[in-house]
Amino acid sequence: MRRPALLLALALAAGCSDAPVDTTAGTTAASTGATDEPATTGDDGTSDASTTGDATTVDPTDTTDAETTDGPGCQGPPPPCTNPVCEDSSWRCPCALAPEAGFAELEPIDFVLGEGDEATALRSSPARLFYSFHPASDDPCGKPLILLFNGGPGIGSELLLTSGTTATLLAESGALVENPSPWTALGNLLFVDARVAGLSYSLMDDPSDSAARAAEFSLANFNVYLDAADFARALLRFLADHEPLTRNQVMIVGESYGGTRATLLLHLLLFHAQYRDGARRYQDPALVDEIEAHLAGVFREEDTFPPDRVAAQFSHAALIQPLVAGEPQLLQSGVLLEADGSPIWALAAEVGETFVPCSELGPNCSPYLNVLGFVEQDAGRSRYDLDAPATWLSSYLNRTRVAFADHAALGALLGVPPESVALLAADARAQAYRLSGQFLYPKDDEPGDLPIYLGALADGWDRYVVPFCREANLVFDSFEARALDVEFDDPHVGALFLENLVHVETLITAATRDVAIYSPAIPTALATHDQLVTDVVVDPDAPAVERPGQFEVIYVDAPLAGVDHPPPRVVRFPTYEGAGHAVTLDASAELLHDVEAWLGPPVGL
Repeated sequence: MRRPALLLALALAAGCSDAPVDTTAGTTAASTGATDEPATTGDDGTSDASTTGDATTVDPTDTTDAETTDGPGCQGPPPPCTNPVCEDSSWRCPCALAPEAGFAELEPIDFVLGEGDEATALRSSPARLFYSFHPASDDPCGKPLILLFNGGPGIGSELLLTSGTTATLLAESGALVENPSPWTALGNLLFVDARVAGLSYSLMDDPSDSAARAAEFSLANFNVYLDAADFARALLRFLADHEPLTRNQVMIVGESYGGTRATLLLHLLLFHAQYRDGARRYQDPALVDEIEAHLAGVFREEDTFPPDRVAAQFSHAALIQPLVAGEPQLLQSGVLLEADGSPIWALAAEVGETFVPCSELGPNCSPYLNVLGFVEQDAGRSRYDLDAPATWLSSYLNRTRVAFADHAALGALLGVPPESVALLAADARAQAYRLSGQFLYPKDDEPGDLPIYLGALADGWDRYVVPFCREANLVFDSFEARALDVEFDDPHVGALFLENLVHVETLITAATRDVAIYSPAIPTALATHDQLVTDVVVDPDAPAVERPGQFEVIYVDAPLAGVDHPPPRVVRFPTYEGAGHAVTLDASAELLHDVEAWLGPPVGL
């Protein structure tokens, strides 16, 4: 009985193509800094204008005005950047950071997926991952870089970007309003979209070939490990291209399936050597080389980079309603939600419907699927927010699609004019594809006006904005993925999470209105990994703060090579009463306060 996770993924498809479109999102209360006139674009898709309105596109590596100071007290070689400055006995790269957006270009990757006789050699297609960068509101060069993404799999990161993390908030009405508690108070925000999701797109020789296009939606391009490796490459290349941040502390923020991606991403970084020689279910020597080259530049006087040293930079993971323990987490969710006193019984009483647990329905009943079916079909509520209608997620995705398809709104949300984003416009996308069939997703001109400014795209296979790509989602849970034990809910992800936790400080939210990701099931599911842990103890009253909550993971002796007796590790586990899946939206100020207190001051390397 291994199918409760499938519905979790497939349900995301409900509102991506069939939901009604509100075309009023172009009205915004925020200054867009974008012109009302289309800009002309060059052959590479870049705009011929570097400024539009009040917004200016700034090259963060342009340090021509910085002074090089050989001040007293600076020991050792200066950092590898243009015009390094000696300040207070420390070398620093000059700070020139401004909002920007662009694409991380990924070359084809040769990798091996699976283990033993099942190991399969694959080669990915080239892709362009869209990113949006929002510098910290104060001292950006001294603040951490915070990488944020949603999940799905196959969902772009626009949900987090618009829901209370940046300076501009997308209201339920579709209007853009000022966010009183942006995460730019914590650090520099970097949002990245997965392949073919959000504003990202992939490339192929002839996208007009429908059969070849359909073949692109395979494990070669869509699996949990390549997905995490894509984000690792995008992150490392962004750090390399932004010298003032190259050696800064990094925090990973993943929501929903983003918790699985964050787990795999951190494991690739911390235990990178294991992904070169076949010790794990993924082999990617080129990525290992790139990780080690980055670490050599960060820790310039060191020759080896064990996990605890890597964690000096990649130090924190803040996971919002995450899937981190695979299928066991979903199975435990069903058991706990069917138990007396769970939110399901309260919901049944509220709506006047009878909930029948699996104990009365027979041995073939899946508690998790049974609960979700009652919530959405009988009670008419959303699995992601018990106070919201069943269409909550589809409406949420549709709002972001409408906003990102509107030229003025997109400029406000990104902080730069859309026409200034290289490789976004139509004339840079001759080889681009987002989907296999022309009827799978609405055309760009239906919700907004981007084609007027950026050019019309091929209706059959390309779109500017795809908040959720159902075709990609299906591959992550395909028969081929299950055969290799790399489906998106595979239980081994929980073990990787526990291995990371030995080195990485971790916070997990517990929202009371979310049953798709039912947070109380996470500690219970992690405790099933008895090869790594002896117990997982939840303490809802510790620490003594406004929103307490934590659980302690107690490890067996020698759970990892080189780690004989790890001390118990504490996961911050605050409860957000009245919040659903989107905690950044429902409890924005509270979550920001908790993350700030948990993260602490920036750490120098």
